[in-house]
Amino acid sequence: MKGIIKSLWALWAMFILVACSGPSVYNPEKCAALQEKIDSKQELTDADYTEIINQLDGILTVMKEKDKEYADNEEKEKEFYKSDEGKALGKYLVYFGLFIDSRSDQLSNSNKRKLNKVMSEYKKERNK
Repeated sequence: MKGIIKSLWALWAMFILVACSGPSVYNPEKCAALQEKIDSKQELTDADYTEIINQLDGILTVMKEKDKEYADNEEKEKEFYKSDEGKALGKYLVYFGLFIDSRSDQLSNSNKRKLNKVMSEYKKERNK
């Protein structure tokens, strides 16, 4: 019985690790709420900075997927980036990128590492 309980705890711990380290997902509603917080000069928490970095990561993931999807069709790619969704991606990418860069001295060590990882992945993708 103890072996089963230990196994269940080990599985639960692995599930938590995987769930917490999964890919960031772009969420336009979260982006809008974060932008509102920034624009209204509310004090941001470490969790807010984490979410900004997560959204940057999610945006870059979507853009990478769109690049692959439209690799053979430059016209469709241009069309997408002119669409409302494409414009929003670009706007949030620039807005959050500039904002987080201006606040890099206020980031926790874990957020600095996370941001460095996101930017490293982005640079690798751009250099392909």
